Amino acid sequence: MMQNKRRFLLFVIVFIISFSYILTSLNNWTFYSRVGEFTKYAYVKMNQITLIGKSFAPFQYRILQPLLVEFVFRHIAIPWRDDMGEIVENGLKTNTALTTLLNPAKSKIASVLPSKRVFNRNVVDYLRNALVKLGVSPKYRFFFLLIAPTVNWYESIRTIGSTSFRVLDTLLPGFSNVDHSGTYEYSVVNGAITSEFIYTILTMLFLFLILKKFTDDKYAFIGLLAFSATLPLTFNVTAPESALALMLVTIGFYMVVRDIKPGWILFLVAVGSFARADQMLFIALVYLSNQLFRKKKERKLSKLWNGVAMCVIPFAVMGLLMFVLFPNTPNNYPPSNLLYNFTNPWAYVYVLLLFNIELLFLSELFKHTFYKRTMIALVIFLFIDLVGGMVEEVRILMPAYIFMLPATMLGIKKLFSEISYEQ
Repeated sequence: MMQNKRRFLLFVIVFIISFSYILTSLNNWTFYSRVGEFTKYAYVKMNQITLIGKSFAPFQYRILQPLLVEFVFRHIAIPWRDDMGEIVENGLKTNTALTTLLNPAKSKIASVLPSKRVFNRNVVDYLRNALVKLGVSPKYRFFFLLIAPTVNWYESIRTIGSTSFRVLDTLLPGFSNVDHSGTYEYSVVNGAITSEFIYTILTMLFLFLILKKFTDDKYAFIGLLAFSATLPLTFNVTAPESALALMLVTIGFYMVVRDIKPGWILFLVAVGSFARADQMLFIALVYLSNQLFRKKKERKLSKLWNGVAMCVIPFAVMGLLMFVLFPNTPNNYPPSNLLYNFTNPWAYVYVLLLFNIELLFLSELFKHTFYKRTMIALVIFLFIDLVGGMVEEVRILMPAYIFMLPATMLGIKKLFSEISYEQ
């Protein structure tokens, strides 16, 4: 029995680490490599301007992640494989790739054609069609096609890649460094991705412990599978910041469920409010409502006051950030996104996709004692995000997903038990 427990524990740990690596890599390939250097360079610059207090709201008020990347993760960064970055690094930044591709004497495509003239004609026809599809005006197409028919036309443009990057490095200092190992920019990009990897591991670990509290090992693992399948829906270029907030929420929820001393939860809420104050408020509300709606003989006044303090802390931290530390931060965020959320069809589609399984077992929230006490916290949190957030960015709703998942697993467990009984 003990040996089986150890094997299962090892299996869960390997699963968590492996899937965290896969999920982080998916986000890296999907977003950091989508526009290559531009996305990475923009992330580095956003980090830098946030650290000196020159970013805009609401990003300036989520300074914890830039601080952690700057002072911790860039120093322990794992180099993440990036095919697109390597292609650019080994190709366009030098003259080799374009020369090999366009030179009739070297190109593998040219070797199957009868002559250089046929090669030139085919390439010119292809590029003419490409220029038309890209919307290039006829006069600019004329200048290009004027030199294209010459036998050595590729010599005129073969340095375009390296020249472009030299110009970009002049206009944007450090632009090419995002793919150069050993540079500051490279360490920031890979440090951010490494931080997301570590946050995801810890999130899944604490989520498993939460699910075990409500169900058992088997259904706790099924819950991890559901979480892993859903998480890619939340990916975007701010994923490391979102992953940090999600990790803090999950740890906070674990503390509430396990009835950890309130001092630790107070500390977590205070620190976490520098990452996402709204999501830390949710944890504070869950703790307070869990204490407030207990039976009178189970209620402790000290814990109620601790809950009130937790709810005040996110507002206090936001006040500190907005009026003391960064009073001149420009705010381009609308006062309310309520109208946008109601009129944007993707807000409905993405939310339904995120909560698809959980909505099937919504009734379980009204059966379990813990959820009966804390339902008000979920309602308040969803209302805040509906008014203030863009709910199509379902990453902001992940605290609600984590909150509802144990109840969902309870419902699935009952469903499978009923099916087994009928058989």
